[in-house]
Amino acid sequence: MDSLKFSFFDLATFLLPGGFLLSVVIWLFEKCILFQSIFSDIDGLYFLIPFIFISYFIGHVLSYLGKIFESISTRKSLWKENLEKTPKMADKLNIMNLKLFNESFYVEEEPDKVIGVAEGAKFFDNAYNYLYLNDKKEIFPVLQAQHGFFRTASVVWLSLFLFFTTFYLTSPNCNDISNKAILIMASISLLLIPISILLSNQRRKLMCSTVYSLFLNTNTNL
Repeated sequence: MDSLKFSFFDLATFLLPGGFLLSVVIWLFEKCILFQSIFSDIDGLYFLIPFIFISYFIGHVLSYLGKIFESISTRKSLWKENLEKTPKMADKLNIMNLKLFNESFYVEEEPDKVIGVAEGAKFFDNAYNYLYLNDKKEIFPVLQAQHGFFRTASVVWLSLFLFFTTFYLTSPNCNDISNKAILIMASISLLLIPISILLSNQRRKLMCSTVYSLFLNTNTNL
């Protein structure tokens, strides 16, 4: 069952985004006289297997870039912000943190409790690993796959925006597609970048609150 869940994450995070980007690039090249001869004689069956492997590899590259872009933002402070929004829950979670992991995510207790960014991120990792080892992880693969998909999708749309823009500026001789259509596709790609980022952040926040709630309910007797 774990292998099936991993394959679902693999499919959503790597293969689908990579395959979509590669398909659009090939489709646009096929519309151009300069590149038609490259694809006209390729048999579909012989093309499928390398297409899957190349898509999977491209998906890994896109996912890696997505992680870099995400780390530049507030990825680590997300765990801290989530705890700060629910101070009563944070106090209960910190008690469990002390008892189970012998650590506190508060860097200052008085006069106001201050949660450290690194301490909050470490507590999330500890709570996640604890739930995973205690078989409380049923929803995690779904949330991880959704987060991975939207995070990678943001890089896909950015790549397509740059690709379409370059194509528009160089103006190659195309049969079935106009420069105006290419410009529209570039605009749509640009529009979908912040939408993908927003959906990715929503999945991260949901993952965070889910881990805290499950961890709290799992250890109500502590």
